[in-house]
Order: sequence, then structure tokens, then C-alpha cells
Amino acid sequence: PLSTYFILGGVDTDSPMIIDAMHHNKQGQNCHCIAVREKLLAMKEALGIPEFGGPWFCTTLRPGEVTVNMTRTAGNAIDNRNFTAAECRLREDVFKIARIFKENFEEFKNSYVTTVAVHAGIRETRRIKGVHTITAEEYVNAYKYPDSISRGAHPIDIHVAAGAEQSVTFLKKAAYVPYRALIAEDFPNLLVAGRCISADKTSFASLRVQASCMGVGQAAGVAAAQCIKAGVTVQKADIDNLIEELKKLGAII
Repeated sequence: PLSTYFILGGVDTDSPMIIDAMHHNKQGQNCHCIAVREKLLAMKEALGIPEFGGPWFCTTLRPGEVTVNMTRTAGNAIDNRNFTAAECRLREDVFKIARIFKENFEEFKNSYVTTVAVHAGIRETRRIKGVHTITAEEYVNAYKYPDSISRGAHPIDIHVAAGAEQSVTFLKKAAYVPYRALIAEDFPNLLVAGRCISADKTSFASLRVQASCMGVGQAAGVAAAQCIKAGVTVQKADIDNLIEELKKLGAII
């Protein structure tokens, strides 16, 4: 499922319900706004509420504003026509949901849309078949590889394309990411980072988020620089040297 983030202004961000929902500091809990979710599910058919998840609200730097993560629709982001159609549905859904909030929740009675994401958030498209593919078992059990170069701490977060359900598994310990998941065997001078690394569907549902992408991105950048300096392909990177340099830079590995 694709999702389009948006921001609402004019929200009563001092209300207990919104304060509780905005602060995602409850370890081991899915911090969606239960009160809003239950009411929306009860009214979904009567009001023709679009498909949604959560909702998850977050703060911005301005009082009276919340970011809203809840829209969802099935879409194939590697097919430009399919993706465009999904984009159009989601943009319409943003304004439908904003109106429903305004008309049905006291905390949102003065709210209005201030910002809509430039395009839908894409959870999953293509990824490489790497020298090593991170498996769910390795990831959940925090298996430490000899070439671990990054960590992943986000819950395993699998959304459904139709319906309001979500599968969430919280990690007991931050997982590890091996360097080998960033390289494809048949491409001797290519490193990949971000949502296209080699991982199965379950581990990928955690690794796809921003913090994980930043970690593997830093590792890929340092590895590329070291390989260029040494005159070797990425398959022959000096892993010990790479790990040492990442630690010097403050990376959590």
C-alpha cells in the first residue's frame, strides 16, 4: 500500500487525546490514536470513509499542527500509470479525511490542510538479490554477521492494502545489517543503499524506514570511498577497515 502524508493546522494539540497520540514514546506499543481509529471504523461504511491505517499523529515545530499518517491504497510504484492513478486517489482521500476529522472530532473542529506530501510514500518496490539476503529469522533474533555495518531498530511493520489492519512486531534487540546485503554478485562495482538492499519481505518491513536507510547509506558511502582509494571492487572491500572508520564517524553498528 502507498500512503500520502499530510499536515493539519488548527488542531487542539493541547487536548489529552492529541497529546497522548502525538508522543510516540511508549516502547513496544503501536502509537496510533485508538480513540479516533475506533470512531472512524464505526462510521466507515455510513460516511464512506476511504481505506486508512492508524491514524498516527506526530508533532511539528509549530503548535496547533499535526502530521497525519493514515491514507492507504494499493499501488504499483514501478508502473507509472498505476502509480499516477494511486496518487490521484490518495490526494482526494486526504481532503475527504480532513473533512471527516473536522466534522466529527472536537479536537479538529477548527482544522485545515496546510501541507500535502509532494508524492505518495512508497513502502516497497524493487530490491536487489544480494550476496546475502537478510532473513526474518536473522533479523528478529539480532544475528550479528561478521560484516555487520549498520543496525535496524524499527518494528517490523507490514501494512495491508485494503482494510485498516497492520501487522507489527517489536524487536527485543536492534537488528544487524551485513555489508553483503548491499552488493549484487554480478555487478562488481555497484553498491546499493536504502530500500533496495537485499532483504526478505519481513525484515524489509523494518529496514525500509529512514533511519535504517541513513545507516546503510553511510556505510555504502564510506565503503565506496575506501574501495576507490584502494583500487579494488566493492566485493573486495576491507570490512575491518570499513567498520573501524564507521565507528570513528559515530555510526552505531
